[in-house]
Amino acid sequence: MDKRIEAFETWAPYGARWTQWAKPVLFSTWPKKSFVQFDDFVIGWTDQAERNTMIIVDTESGDSVKEGLAYAKLGYRPVPLYNGVRGEDYDNLIDVEDLQNWLFAGAKVLKDLEISRDAPPVFLLDSRRLKAKTKKRGIFDNRWVVFPQDMPSSNFLKQNGITKIVVRSEHIQKDLAHILYQYQKDGLLILQCKKTSQQPERITVKKPSRFNGIGYRFLVTLGLKRNSTGGFGSFIPEQSGSAYYGIG
Repeated sequence: MDKRIEAFETWAPYGARWTQWAKPVLFSTWPKKSFVQFDDFVIGWTDQAERNTMIIVDTESGDSVKEGLAYAKLGYRPVPLYNGVRGEDYDNLIDVEDLQNWLFAGAKVLKDLEISRDAPPVFLLDSRRLKAKTKKRGIFDNRWVVFPQDMPSSNFLKQNGITKIVVRSEHIQKDLAHILYQYQKDGLLILQCKKTSQQPERITVKKPSRFNGIGYRFLVTLGLKRNSTGGFGSFIPEQSGSAYYGIG
């Protein structure tokens, strides 16, 4: 079996409840290395998986993978949602080399863990996905965005016993706010954990602009580059414009 496919299937094993949402795009190319230095990642706010809790880790690069693996050791199922491709022969607008290295190295860690097929999920995001606002000519634009369909619906969560969502991030990004606001509307409890050493606190997610608007998806993706893998990422020609479209 192709080692890339094997690594992805380790993160998204057949038959596991939440892995249908896992994104394969960073497994489409080989990492520059698949060895990283593993240090103990301490989760201070919990020491066990809670069956009614879904976690969203929205931190930078490989740190999100490391934290996801720490939750996996507590019994959660880590699900990578990274949807920006690494351009192998270009300078990348968002450097995902470290992130990709951690994903492949993390697959080796997951192989040694016995995670229940119906374990509660921890979804992994890279908080840098839309931070680069200046599109340089002659560079690989791999900015990306998370949409509501990239995560389970409120009904699916409730049907599977999830009543509480913990967002592990210092800031709620605008694209994620669209998802969280819908969860909140549907009666799910939203908490934010700014640091792993702090207890999560309940928050109220404000209604994002253009929430459920007809043109939301179009406006968001207007300034992004789609890739043949299904994710985001494409070379910006030397004569490309430099317009930027953000998320409201």
